Amino acid sequence: MKLLFQSLALMSVLVFCTSAMSIETFNDEAGMKKFADQFMGIIGKGDLNKAYDFIKPYVNMNSVEVDSAAEESKQHRQKFAMQYGPSKGYQFISEKKVGNFLYRLLYIEKAEKQALPWVFYFYKNGKVWRLDEFDWTDQASVLFQSN
Repeated sequence: MKLLFQSLALMSVLVFCTSAMSIETFNDEAGMKKFADQFMGIIGKGDLNKAYDFIKPYVNMNSVEVDSAAEESKQHRQKFAMQYGPSKGYQFISEKKVGNFLYRLLYIEKAEKQALPWVFYFYKNGKVWRLDEFDWTDQASVLFQSN
């Protein structure tokens, strides 16, 4: 029994290390911007599933967690479909760098009836940048808050 638990613990460590090592990184701001533009291009076509599949190699989440986030987004969007309307593209809004290790990209998804802000945060740990977090909201007012 003890051997079984040790084997399971070792497999868990190996799976964690393997997934942590396989996260795609970026060398510079141009790479991060290109990535976010590609993601938003998919979002702008209204394909949440494809967008969340696209982002999987870049996030420190397993596939199940990303799929769960995609499903949560889809449910929220379906609930308010009449309020938002279908996606009609996207627009880059701004970028902001804090020190030499934090970078934010802000976009809007141009839905038919409402702008939906999307934000991407990147963190530089050493020589490469990683996608730290991303999110969207239906509160366009966040675009006007001081940053």
